[in-house]
Amino acid sequence: MSPLPSTIAFRKDKLPLRFLFASRPEVMGQVLAVVYRVIGAHLIKQTGLSHKTAQTGAVTLIQRFGSALNLNIHLHRLFLDGVYVEDADGAVRHSSAR
Repeated sequence: MSPLPSTIAFRKDKLPLRFLFASRPEVMGQVLAVVYRVIGAHLIKQTGLSHKTAQTGAVTLIQRFGSALNLNIHLHRLFLDGVYVEDADGAVRHSSAR
């Protein structure tokens, strides 16, 4: 499987995203949806299947505070290493990403 970047770097001279996410949580939801779609599409492509037949899965933890209880919104996301496919008889199987 080809490596994906695990961190997204943002310019420090721009308004930090943590303030945007704290004041407008719906924006954070939109960003999470885009990230999910991009990584999910990559995993589906790696298995050689299509979006119509394969399903990905992920769990996201939104951490809002640092150890000093300061505002430090950041995300932890765990993705399955592959996709799930439903066979014609209704059985679900896992297909690993290459």
